[in-house]
Amino acid sequence: MEKLNIDSIKNKFSVNRHYIKNGKLCEAKNFSSTSLKEYNELKKDTLITIEENRNPYYKGLSTYTKAVRNINSNFRSVKIYNINTLLLKREATYFSYFDYYLNNYGGAKGLEIGISKEYDENGVLIKEIDNDKNYPFPINMLIEKVKTDYNIDLSVYNEEKPILVWRFYENSRWVYCVRIFLSTDLIGPKRFIKLDGVTGEVISDKVVSLSVDTSINTNTKAGKRIEKLDIESIKNSKFAKYRKVIGSSGDHIYLLEYKELINDTLIIINEYEDIYKKTTQKMNSPFSNNKVYYKSNYQLKSEANEFYGFTIGLGRIYEEDGSLIQVRNYEEYPFSIEMLIEKMKNEYNIDLLNIENVILGDAYSGISPSVSYIYTNDFGWIYEVRVAKSFFFRRAIKINGTTGELISDEDNIYTWKK
Repeated sequence: MEKLNIDSIKNKFSVNRHYIKNGKLCEAKNFSSTSLKEYNELKKDTLITIEENRNPYYKGLSTYTKAVRNINSNFRSVKIYNINTLLLKREATYFSYFDYYLNNYGGAKGLEIGISKEYDENGVLIKEIDNDKNYPFPINMLIEKVKTDYNIDLSVYNEEKPILVWRFYENSRWVYCVRIFLSTDLIGPKRFIKLDGVTGEVISDKVVSLSVDTSINTNTKAGKRIEKLDIESIKNSKFAKYRKVIGSSGDHIYLLEYKELINDTLIIINEYEDIYKKTTQKMNSPFSNNKVYYKSNYQLKSEANEFYGFTIGLGRIYEEDGSLIQVRNYEEYPFSIEMLIEKMKNEYNIDLLNIENVILGDAYSGISPSVSYIYTNDFGWIYEVRVAKSFFFRRAIKINGTTGELISDEDNIYTWKK
């Protein structure tokens, strides 16, 4: 029976994120979470993180999650504890991981490997899960092969160009899929290597890339990114307007709204109580770039790109002085946007790169993306592509986000809610 010893650190939890910079643990005071608190400790090269996750809707899912990893490693061990009894509920080892947060109310994100264990409310072991049973070609052999054949070390953590590894069943065999970012561009070329999970044989090796406007695709190396919003020029522009809203204090305040079409590029800037947000999008393009700026000094706070309204590629978060806090990976699926575009063009004659060719109307919300990325219990993450056939009918094509296989291709009738 294992319990989490929380007494000595319970007053050291913070809502602010932490990050590693030059081998030191730093606190990002301008980035916090409303759903969890965390404790971080760096012992030499070992990072220990404990997250307090309180689920406001299902208290039984509230947990402490403890993760331990070497800051240069793509492996981490994770233990989940009952937030009330502090007894161990689950433990597992993860290789490569997809998100900053360790826990999504009970489940850390990443490729679960080895033996995972589950415990009952009394801390008694009730279940062991062999995550490797379908993979006689194990992770250590995968790492060795990719390092020997491709000179890429999957075991080393690379935040600026994150490496992800998936395992899934496809075409009657268990496979690995390794994704490698080949640049630090927000939307850059990626390499996908598929290998047989039994023999280690390479099934496919493909580099995919998108041709996007350079104005929405930035490249940041280690260090600082200094970019400031020229707010005075914007305020003095003839395109600047103000909207009256009720602020958090209950008083009426006036916030800036700016919208201008420059050549074929639409620029929208909105002021909020604590930030400015800038969106840049070329006409008839499904891609847009979103940047958030600090109000204190107008310095860039975060940036990411969207494809039909959902975030893709890499995103970056910065401190007020421009220091890079974190690189976030927004593509947690092995069938990439590039592959989806190619598939829809070749198999369905639908050009997703021209939004004039795809429906933008949605029955319930007016204008909405024509490509959605949604989670389902049966298939995990899937794409839904919607194409107009007539005023009353639309074609809805659902594609598996893991394998790229067709799930369904149906005609739907528009309905309206009063």
